[in-house]
Amino acid sequence: MNTAKTILISMSFFYSMIFSNFAGSTPILLIDNDKLIGAIGVNIKGQLYDVEFIDTPCTQNYPSCSGAEFSFQTQSDALYAANELLAQVLVNTSSHLFDTNPHDIFGCDSTISCQVLIPFLVQSGLLNTAFANNLSGTSVDNTGLVRIRPTDSLQSINNRVFARFNLAQVSEPSVFGVVALIIMWFLIAKLLRRGFYNSQLMSWSLRDII
Repeated sequence: MNTAKTILISMSFFYSMIFSNFAGSTPILLIDNDKLIGAIGVNIKGQLYDVEFIDTPCTQNYPSCSGAEFSFQTQSDALYAANELLAQVLVNTSSHLFDTNPHDIFGCDSTISCQVLIPFLVQSGLLNTAFANNLSGTSVDNTGLVRIRPTDSLQSINNRVFARFNLAQVSEPSVFGVVALIIMWFLIAKLLRRGFYNSQLMSWSLRDII
């Protein structure tokens, strides 16, 4: 393989790695005293979120506990997020069995199930939420809907906790870096077309790389 081909392939690999690492990242689970308290970088329809589990009332979790403050404002979006919690966060790892043991999730002491509530709408004085229902053992987890009062605290309920989503603070690929990479790509291609690097050591031509 000649030098020109090596450079171009390396550049392509570098370019793809920038974006694949950003879009395909695995969430980082946040664990405190062996309790799952949240996660960083949960992918919901291509957007990354940070999630924290909280058991205080909605009126304390959000300034006014209104739909405009919720990350998901429709039933379908909240249910989608609930499914992604089950798939990405409420999982077994090499060191912790959060899927198998729901009582290892913050806010849940039940050995049977843990319902993680995601608020999406306040209507007729009630808080509409979707939930990710994490069941113990090999039971099949599921999602669903439940209404509660905005002032309800989950501290006295041993199998429910809220999930608050915030847009993740991630280091996206530098715009200038990507632009520089593209400019470099076209510059090398232009030099190749002109046969700029023709010598006994290197013979760069488009014919060599095609």
